Amino acid sequence: MTRNEYENKINELGIDLQERNIVIGRKTNVPFSTGCYFEDGSWILYDVDERQNSSIIEKGNEDRMFKFIYDNDGENREEELLELIPLI
Repeated sequence: MTRNEYENKINELGIDLQERNIVIGRKTNVPFSTGCYFEDGSWILYDVDERQNSSIIEKGNEDRMFKFIYDNDGENREEELLELIPLI
């Protein structure tokens, strides 16, 4: 999944990344956040702890990083939305 595909899917589902402490395209030191950014030819996925220390989770290509973020957040939101739809 590319960054564009990820952002389109997130917008389609109405997910507020800021509300979920997810940052795309830059580093942050906001406690309890997850993000990814591009540096030196690779995408870097990171977490920030309660003391504003960041730790790199993984480095890799764009598809792998955005699939990881989506699989660990986006699908959960999609499932939540599906539960809100009344059965006919």
